Amino acid sequence: MEGEQLRLLLVEDDDGYARIIPRALTRSGLDFELARATSMEEARRLTREGSFDAVLLDLSLPDSEGKNTFVDMRRLVSDVPIIVLTAIDDRRLALDAVKAGAQDYLVKGQVDLLSLARSIRYAVERQLNQTEQNRRIARLGLLRDVDDELTRRLDIAYVLRMAMDAALRLSAASAGIIGILEEGNLVISEDINYAPRLIAGISLLEQGIVGRALRQRQAQCVTDVSQDPDYIQIIKETQAQIAIPLVSQERLIGFLNLETRNPTRFNPETFEFLKLLAARIATHMDNARLYEQSQQQLEQLRQLEQIKTDMIRIATHDLRTPISNIMGYNYLLRQALCDDPNADLCTYVDAIDHSAERMRTITDDILSLERLEAMKALNVQRVNLNELSQRAYYECRERAQQKCQQFDLDIPRRPLIAQGDPALLYEAISNLVNNAIKYTPERGQVQLRLQTRSGGAVFEVEDTGYGIPEDQQARLFQPFFRARSEETMDIDGTGLGLHLVKSIVERHGGQIVFHSVYGRGSTFGFRLPFKGSTPLKSGG
Repeated sequence: MEGEQLRLLLVEDDDGYARIIPRALTRSGLDFELARATSMEEARRLTREGSFDAVLLDLSLPDSEGKNTFVDMRRLVSDVPIIVLTAIDDRRLALDAVKAGAQDYLVKGQVDLLSLARSIRYAVERQLNQTEQNRRIARLGLLRDVDDELTRRLDIAYVLRMAMDAALRLSAASAGIIGILEEGNLVISEDINYAPRLIAGISLLEQGIVGRALRQRQAQCVTDVSQDPDYIQIIKETQAQIAIPLVSQERLIGFLNLETRNPTRFNPETFEFLKLLAARIATHMDNARLYEQSQQQLEQLRQLEQIKTDMIRIATHDLRTPISNIMGYNYLLRQALCDDPNADLCTYVDAIDHSAERMRTITDDILSLERLEAMKALNVQRVNLNELSQRAYYECRERAQQKCQQFDLDIPRRPLIAQGDPALLYEAISNLVNNAIKYTPERGQVQLRLQTRSGGAVFEVEDTGYGIPEDQQARLFQPFFRARSEETMDIDGTGLGLHLVKSIVERHGGQIVFHSVYGRGSTFGFRLPFKGSTPLKSGG
């Protein structure tokens, strides 16, 4: 404000006092230009025709009176300081105006020359400081909004549009370009008020102020381009230019270039804010690019996964026929050798039969998983879990007896009825029971339990088998994973059974039940919700 002429508006209908004010200001040494309005209507016209640095306002006018006068004037000049002029008996009214936003008040007849000039200077200075503070807050808010908005969307095109908009709003530039580098080549990704013909033949990466900024990796602010030897004209009206390299993780990824016809817009504060914005743009651009690359890689992995799945499914289907042939011919071979005293040949036949049976189990498990994953909807119906548990118990009892195991079934008297796919649920139950028998040594114990617990049906198989080493339990339900211990090395398995059980249970909205202590046994099972109802009685 120092050394600048102030444009003042005096709103005063008293001619005598209106003559005193300019004389007093002149004698105080204040450099000013004064316009006068004798009514609120005239004040409206003057404020429409030009701008003012301060307003001296009498609250008593021919067409406006009291606090309403100040309110009306505040609407006309919202960002201009207003000093209220009041009579002695209107001091309370002046205080109300100050509370409403007036910068100061002066009582007519009690104002000396110095206090009048000082009041005007202070009012203008306070308003300038407030305006500057508001501008800084607005810019910081813009940076925050840009951060919030760009964090929500990892899309390069969107990032560039938002960045260009924010840069123009911060700088009030006339034109702008954001360029990105792809394998050392420049791609103009977002621009405002530029046309391809304007930059045709110009190597922005090497020439001009942009080229210098990229070579030095340092932001450039040129407030008079006519004095810069590196400047290359793109837009004729340009008088100032800002070029900022976009760097993320010490890697140059592009640049931000802004031009303006008004050099005062590119002041040091604006330049600093633009550098802050550019740092955010670079980070978000890099994040968006990495996200885009990861999505492309993910899609490639999905395609490869689908190819692998298709190959496994085709191979599994195709293997079923030769496996059946091997087992059939092996049966005939066994019949031909049944009276042969050569025990070695019988051992070889047993080994072939055992291997073929294992291959068939693997293909059956893979096909079960493939069938489950291909299902768009389950064959949901009322399922009697008591019946499924009993069926599994009786079908597996002979295997348990062959190992001299104590094999028990504990189910409630009233049937537990759940909603689900009976074939899949039986497959899960049967798998758990067979696993328990297989991994429990001779003369061990296996118990099947079905009960109501926590608003759902819980099926469990508890055994006194080998148990699972603690360091292997976290991976137990992953496909093709088999827990290994000294006791289970010679036990055959595909590593798909538990994964299949987990998939079936989760498709039914249930949870796996699992607990194991190595060397003492395990409990495997699942809990199914009753879908908001209580367990139903058989028949209803």
